[in-house]
Amino acid sequence: MECAHLSSGGRLLSFGGILLGALSLAGLAASFLNLGDRYALDERGIRYENLLLARLGIRLSRAVAWSDVRSMRIHHGIRFGMREEHPSALFLDVAGGRRFVIDSVEDFDEIQRLIAGRLQERVDLSITAARLP
Repeated sequence: MECAHLSSGGRLLSFGGILLGALSLAGLAASFLNLGDRYALDERGIRYENLLLARLGIRLSRAVAWSDVRSMRIHHGIRFGMREEHPSALFLDVAGGRRFVIDSVEDFDEIQRLIAGRLQERVDLSITAARLP
């Protein structure tokens, strides 16, 4: 489309060209920043931080304790008008109505298994506690 504009004598820097360039740069920056995402699961809960932003002096870290996680929902994206077979994100519903999103991880199935195991342990403990006199 931009080629047709230029071949018909249009200016090199048009509004559409600048807009397209800005959107392309924003998408490239977002993709680059995704490389810095790090999730850590331990006994206390889940932590997120972005190492690339930290190197730029922007500390972006969030943490959620296991006791605050209420449920986990699996998200399947839409591709070519159809639901993807493999899940693309996990939504953790946290106490207070917040949501903690986990996406773009290498071992997605392993992360999903670990979180589901943690939630199941907590449910089993609460059932056992409820049965105690």
